[in-house]
Amino acid sequence: MEKLKTEVEKKHKILEENLHKITDTIISPRIEKFITEVEKQQKVLAANINKITDTLISFEKPTDCTDIDVNHGSGIYTIYPKGFGSFRVYCDLEYNNTKRGWTVFQHRETGEEDFNRGWIDYEYGFGNLRNDFWLGNSKLNAITAQGRYEMMVLIDNFINIETFARYDFFKIGDKTSNYKLSIKGYSGTAAQNMSYTGNSLELNNNKAFTTKDNNNMHLDYNCAELQGGGWWFNGKFGCTSVNLNKKKFMERSADTVYGWIYWNVTLKYSTMMIRRIQ
Repeated sequence: MEKLKTEVEKKHKILEENLHKITDTIISPRIEKFITEVEKQQKVLAANINKITDTLISFEKPTDCTDIDVNHGSGIYTIYPKGFGSFRVYCDLEYNNTKRGWTVFQHRETGEEDFNRGWIDYEYGFGNLRNDFWLGNSKLNAITAQGRYEMMVLIDNFINIETFARYDFFKIGDKTSNYKLSIKGYSGTAAQNMSYTGNSLELNNNKAFTTKDNNNMHLDYNCAELQGGGWWFNGKFGCTSVNLNKKKFMERSADTVYGWIYWNVTLKYSTMMIRRIQ
């Protein structure tokens, strides 16, 4: 009897083992397929979460002043250009604007800031964002590399003639190009220059930036040394018919402003700003 019991238990154990094997054979592929599908869906979900996160970040972190709600009012904001570190800028959210703000990159009015500076200062920027300043060529390159930008120049002389010049394309090249200027599409009320068009700045299209310590004019003289202040000089007319960073910017002059600013003509204030349009 005991022997029979042992034999039955042995057969039962063998049967149980075979049953587990059969169950594993049937269920295992299904489980593996299920796990594979779950992992696949997890990857899709993670990708969607990343897209949503990137979208939220783009709203939370403006790439320039165009992304800032104009109802917030003009002032200093932090922007986050793509592929570049964050930095502070002055946003004009009021001028000729109901939908999109302007990023100001140059302003002169108080005369408190020295613009007769070298390459490094112009590359990284200087001054007070609420007064006189130059934002910096490296920052201008980072901003304008993000899309298509228009540019506005506002100027006023000492007899209170306010004028503007607008360009529907403005871009600054990278450091290897010496921050070359690309500009076109003039319109506005800025007074005549040497070509009698008012389109002073477009004469400097495709010109590299030059400072007193870095002459990129490829000529035997340096207009930044002669006039003071870094700029995109063309050299065609000796220097250029416009230089809003020149050394004697704030000195009063009895001359009429025929160009934006000639060698012997000065302005009361200037503002240069850009806005993304694409």
